[in-house]
Formats: sequence, structure tokens, C-alpha cells
Amino acid sequence: MKKVLMWFGISIVALAILALIAFDTCSVNVSNNQLAYTFDRWDGGKVEVVNHKGYVFEIPFVLDVYVIDLSPMQLCLNANNRVLNCKLVQFDPAGLDLFLSLHGVGQYSGRSKAAFEEIMKSYAFETTGTTYPFLKELPSSQLGKAVMPAVGGGK
Repeated sequence: MKKVLMWFGISIVALAILALIAFDTCSVNVSNNQLAYTFDRWDGGKVEVVNHKGYVFEIPFVLDVYVIDLSPMQLCLNANNRVLNCKLVQFDPAGLDLFLSLHGVGQYSGRSKAAFEEIMKSYAFETTGTTYPFLKELPSSQLGKAVMPAVGGGK
């Protein structure tokens, strides 16, 4: 009887470990500052935006879930350790289809954020005057240009 209980306990622990591994490999956690979209390999590469936050489950080899970071990013042009120009930009979900047609389906968050920032920098500082629906330029801080109020002085 002890051997049966021991093997039952071992099998329960093994199943729990396998369930945790499956959950970790088949789910993506989408935070509030991220846009998630799915890529369906069996439906001709259909892309759909995920409209909720939290865990999104993917089916291996069938349905992939990708994430784009929506938080504002400061992009700067540097030369000789000097900052030439900076812009504050943000990804606009309205232009997701155009962005994916230009750069393909992939992860644009987490470890891939530096590459995503380089892509956004190339569009933010483009000199042809073209506007892109996936790039939203945010107003810069006016702290350096603030007018200081007059102090003291009366009759």
C-alpha cells in the first residue's frame, strides 16, 4: 500500500510540473502598456488584435501571440557623445497593419525592445515629411523653456 501511495504522489508531482511547464510555454502575459496580437499559421497568416490584458494562450505550431510595447520612448540622435536631437514617440495601434506589412510579424517588446526602438527611430527622424499611422509623436517637455515668475520688487 505504501508503494502505491508513493507512486501516486510522484505521479501527481510530475503532472503538476508538466502543467507548469505547459502553462509557461503556451501563455503570454500582456500588461497594460502592451498591445498583443495573434498570428494564425493555419488560417493563411491571419493577424488579429487581442482586446484584453492578462494571460493569452497560444497553440504551439498553430497560433502565435506577439506583443508590442505601447509605452512612450525617448529616441535620440547622438554624435561624438553629444545629443543632437530627441523626440518622444509612442506606437499607435491604429497603424498595426502597415507596421506588420513593413517589418513582419514578431516580438517587439522585452528583449527585442532595443531593435524596436531603432525601427521607430528611423521613422521618427525621417526627413521626407511622410507620416506613418503607427508613429505618434508626443509633445516634448517644456521644462527648459519655462518662464520664471518675477520675484519680489514692490514699491
